[in-house]
Amino acid sequence: MSNIEWTGLTCNPIHLVKVDGKHGGHWCEKISPGCANCYAEAMNLSNYFIFASGLPYTGTVPVNMIFSTIVMEKLVKMKKGEKVFMFSMTDCFGHWVKNEWLDLAFAYMVVAPQHTFQVLTKRPERMPEYFRSAKERIRKIVEELRRKLKLPQAEFVWPIPNLWLGTTIENQKTANERIPYLLQTPAVVWFLSAEPLLEFVKLKKEWLDLIHQVIIGGESGHDVRACQIEWIRFMVKQCQNAEDVAIFVKQLGSNPVLGSTYIEGIATTYEELKLKDKKGGKIAEFPEDLRIRQFPVPQLKMLLSSVSV
Repeated sequence: MSNIEWTGLTCNPIHLVKVDGKHGGHWCEKISPGCANCYAEAMNLSNYFIFASGLPYTGTVPVNMIFSTIVMEKLVKMKKGEKVFMFSMTDCFGHWVKNEWLDLAFAYMVVAPQHTFQVLTKRPERMPEYFRSAKERIRKIVEELRRKLKLPQAEFVWPIPNLWLGTTIENQKTANERIPYLLQTPAVVWFLSAEPLLEFVKLKKEWLDLIHQVIIGGESGHDVRACQIEWIRFMVKQCQNAEDVAIFVKQLGSNPVLGSTYIEGIATTYEELKLKDKKGGKIAEFPEDLRIRQFPVPQLKMLLSSVSV
C-alpha cells in the first residue's frame, strides 16, 4: 500500500540492478525548482531503505538500469483493482527511458484492466509524439502478452481506458510550459499535480475546460520551502469556478503559512500554521474550505488542438 493519499499502490518496474541481480535502487534527473527537495532522491540516498543505491538524481545515466516485467506481471495477477501510481521513483518520460520499455509498460496496463494506472511526468513534451507512434506497437505487445499469460483476447481500445496521464506544475512557468503538451496527448483522464506548490499559479480557462483533476500540495520534509495557504486556496477556487474538475488537496506541507503582509509585492511577515502532522496531510487539520478530496470521472473530452507550445 502507498502513503500517497491519492493512490493505492506505487509501482516501479524501471530500476537499477546490482551485480548479483538484486534490486539496486533508482535514478532520475532533476530539471526544475520542484525537484530541489525530491522525496524519491532522499529515499534513494537513505541508509534506511535496503534498495537505496546512494546515487544522487544528477550526473550521467547509470548503465545498470532495467525494466522488470516481474513487477508488472504481479499487477496483472492481482484480482482486486487498485489505483496504481506508476514510476513514482523516476520520470518515465525522461530521455533515459527507452520507447521499448514504455511500450511494455503500457501494454501491461492494458492487460490489467482491473487497475487504474496514474502516470505523472515533468516531461510531457515527449508524450504527444510517443503516443502518436506507439499505438500499433502496444497493440501487438498486448496480443503477445495475452497469449503468454493465457489471458482472454479482448478488443484493443485507444486511448487506454484505465490510464490517467498527468503532469507536475510547481509555478507559473512550468504550468505554461507543460500543460499544453499534456492536453495534446489523448487520455480518458488528464490531471495536474501542483506539488510542491511554490507560488500563485493561474490556470487558463481553456485548460480547466479539459482537465479532469487537480492535486494540490505544499512541500514536505526537512528544510522545505514555505507554502502559503492562499496559493492553495487560489487554485481551489479556480477549479471550483470551472466545470467537472475534481479537486484533491493532498497536504498543506511541512511549512504552511497562513498569511503574509506584502509591501511592493514582497512578503514582509509570515503567520505560520501550526500542525501536528509533519507533512500537513491530515485533512482534519486543514482550513474547512480546503477539506476537499475528489476523484475524477473518466471521460473523453475534446482535445485542445489549438494549444500552442
